[in-house]
Amino acid sequence: MDRSMQEKKTHVPYQKIPSVLGIRRGDFVIIASDITRLAMVSKRKEGSFVADKFIDSFQKQVGREGTLMIPSFNFNLRSGDEFSPVTTPPTTGALSLLAFHRSDFVRTRNPLHSFMVWGRMAGKLASLQNLSSFGKDSPFAIMKDCHAKMVFIGVKPADALTFTHYVEEDAGVTYRKYKNIRIRYFDEQNLSASKDFLLYAKRRGWTMRPDRLQQLLKQDLLKTRQINGIYASVLPLDKTYNLIYNDIRENNAKNIAAFDPGIFFKDLMKEILYTFKGFRTTGDKIKYGQNSHTRG
Repeated sequence: MDRSMQEKKTHVPYQKIPSVLGIRRGDFVIIASDITRLAMVSKRKEGSFVADKFIDSFQKQVGREGTLMIPSFNFNLRSGDEFSPVTTPPTTGALSLLAFHRSDFVRTRNPLHSFMVWGRMAGKLASLQNLSSFGKDSPFAIMKDCHAKMVFIGVKPADALTFTHYVEEDAGVTYRKYKNIRIRYFDEQNLSASKDFLLYAKRRGWTMRPDRLQQLLKQDLLKTRQINGIYASVLPLDKTYNLIYNDIRENNAKNIAAFDPGIFFKDLMKEILYTFKGFRTTGDKIKYGQNSHTRG
């Protein structure tokens, strides 16, 4: 029986998944996940699924000398919106929301791209004051320097690899430009001030190419296996940086991004509507309602 068939037939208890993925003590791990299917399968096979215990299993595997991060983004914020790292819930799924409510995790400070962090590097990461989401002083730079591993469970890696934008900013791609976003920022003491943050945003008409990026990653770096019928992958981010950077420099980023005239006109219309009517997509309205900072 080949490995793929064996993986389909063998059930792995969900608390053993970090070990099966090869996570080791002292590792720096970022989890991107959609745990919906994992929870369903675990409840059917094991009788229950407790998301807190799933997080605990990664903590146990990396140990106190390791670091665990979960994206807790609010990337839909716009100028004039409010944010508090303490009271504004993330919009990046059930696992990030759970970590947000746990007392053993701390949150990094950038309002657009923050992380819930536990472990050895938590204090350093939470003290960062990066104004640019993907700058050289951001958590993404520390991920690269610390040889972090990104774990994808139930999501396609290229669709969840926000780290790509850090490489783009570091390489200075021409299809992005800095966008200033002024946020009313509430600190841990609930004191507020208007602060300007930078997003290295796509220029009008440009779109990412996740399918091409996925193929690029699979050629050399991406280790993927099926666990309980769910695809799980591990990606070393320092080597991923080199792969993406080389494609930007040597291949004009053809596996990363592309210009689309249709998207250009859609972007233009959105900008016009937003300028004159404060336009937000339905998704933005829902997320904004979740994100609003409520002062006690």
